[in-house]
Amino acid sequence: MVHLICISTFSFAFGQSFDDVNAQIIKDFSEALLDESIPPDKLVKKFIAYKAPSTNDPMLVQESYDMAVAHIKTVRRDKEGWFFPSYWSVSEYHVYPLSQYEELNTLFLSGVNEETKHRVYVLLDDEKEEIVQYFLMDSNKIQSFSLLIKGDIAYFFGYRRTE
Repeated sequence: MVHLICISTFSFAFGQSFDDVNAQIIKDFSEALLDESIPPDKLVKKFIAYKAPSTNDPMLVQESYDMAVAHIKTVRRDKEGWFFPSYWSVSEYHVYPLSQYEELNTLFLSGVNEETKHRVYVLLDDEKEEIVQYFLMDSNKIQSFSLLIKGDIAYFFGYRRTE
């Protein structure tokens, strides 16, 4: 009986698409971000891509990690600030690849091209009529969940320091 349960769970995980897995990671992160009982360092370790693949310098990795933790703290403290999306207005997390809701996109995402566009996901409002937040994914981790917007051009805010 135990084998059947394990096999069933195991095959379900393999049955999920890449987009489904990334959407679930974003949903889990979004819920955890709003749960202030979860320490920021645990959020960063579990969800955020803060280490650049080419970086072996422990000081740069620590600096990137510290920057991501500080960002989570800022987001939680300044809920109405320019870093924070409208999470408070969303009652259910509708997360999809940007390509499925491109018609709702009003921003030019600087640094995102045809090769990287598949890594961009969006959180939609409850009516699925507006993009509430953008996410840039990398290897099942969130590379960025904040945008710096200037006019109609948006820049993903990342945490990775390189040498």
